[in-house]
Amino acid sequence: SIPIDSRDADGRTPLMQAIEEKRGATRVQWYLEHGADVSLTTAKSNETALHIAVARGSVEEVKLLLAFGADKGLKNGADEDAETIAAKEGVPASAQKVKEMNRVLLEAAKKSDEATRLKTKGNTVFQAGENVKASKFYTLAIQYDRNNHVFFSNRSACQFNLRNYSIALIDAKRCVTLKPDWGKGYFRTAACLKALDRILEAKNVCNQGLK
Repeated sequence: SIPIDSRDADGRTPLMQAIEEKRGATRVQWYLEHGADVSLTTAKSNETALHIAVARGSVEEVKLLLAFGADKGLKNGADEDAETIAAKEGVPASAQKVKEMNRVLLEAAKKSDEATRLKTKGNTVFQAGENVKASKFYTLAIQYDRNNHVFFSNRSACQFNLRNYSIALIDAKRCVTLKPDWGKGYFRTAACLKALDRILEAKNVCNQGLK
């Protein structure tokens, strides 16, 4: 698979390309959840993903980048920070983007508390069989803590129950990456592979989990 922070000829990462090519906030969020580095810059213009989103992307993409730690104070090659770019004439939804950048971001401890609160809500509706709603709560929790393996494991379970096995597999693999010594990640991965009729791979994953 392609590394999450691979570069093209212009030094753009897949995250930056997704914003530039208007692939949508869902794709941008996927890259962020899976560890994309928001501090990387392009080769020529020294733009971060946030610079690109403010200038040419959507408000939702700006919100996501800020939620995942993008620094609005970093400057591009023209010595402009994100707020300066947003103030330029012709920038789409500039006022909304400035508003998002001026919001007070949660402190680390508060982020952890909010992530836990969202996970608890997700657990409650998951136990009631509401997999779609639970998956949304886990997605929100991931925005506050993308390194928590349990959130990915739980969302994988939701997608598995919805028979979205390929999507569930992505989250299960992310869970294993984040916590390679946690058996449940391997169990979820193997279950997804088995459901996709990739039996040999499922057996290999089981063996890895037993090591």
